[in-house]
Parts: sequence; structure tokens; C-alpha cells
Amino acid sequence: MNKEEAKEILPIIQAFASGTVIQYSPSQKGWADKEIINPTNVVINPDHYRIKPEREEIWVNQQENRIAYAYACEQDAKDDELDQYSYKYIAKRFVAADE
Repeated sequence: MNKEEAKEILPIIQAFASGTVIQYSPSQKGWADKEIINPTNVVINPDHYRIKPEREEIWVNQQENRIAYAYACEQDAKDDELDQYSYKYIAKRFVAADE
């Protein structure tokens, strides 16, 4: 192992040690949570492991003509709605699914 390889796997090992969920994908077609990891496997196949991403929350305003605008927080969605647009649906909350 060289320094660059160590830098690549270190965040995964540190996250695992601190209790963060690690995911595994043997085929890179889908990710599954791993409760136990073998550090040797992480070294051999680092591309098969990742730190589980945080779920993202978005807020959506949708006009009657079906054009939708996404916002990072509810207040931004409400502020934009008050400015000028006539929305059929106001500030619906969505949480992005895991990849």
C-alpha cells in the first residue's frame, strides 16, 4: 500500500470506527449497509465501499402548468411563492432516496 491508497481508504475506516454507516456494493449496481467490515477487503477493493450519504431534503413549489421549482429549505420555497407565482402546490417536502 502506498500513501495515496491509504488516503483513499482512511476516511472509510475512520467513519466505521466512529459508528458511521458504511455501505458495500460488490457490483457497483446498488449499495447495502454493512455492519461488519473486513479492513483487508477495504484495502483490496476500496471502490466497493463508501460512507453512507446523508439524505437530502428538498422543498418543491409546483405551478398549475406543472413546472416545478426546488429549494433547499422550506422558507426559501415560501418566500418565492409569496413573490410572484401562483402555485397549485406549495412547499411540498421530499427526502431523496438512497442511491
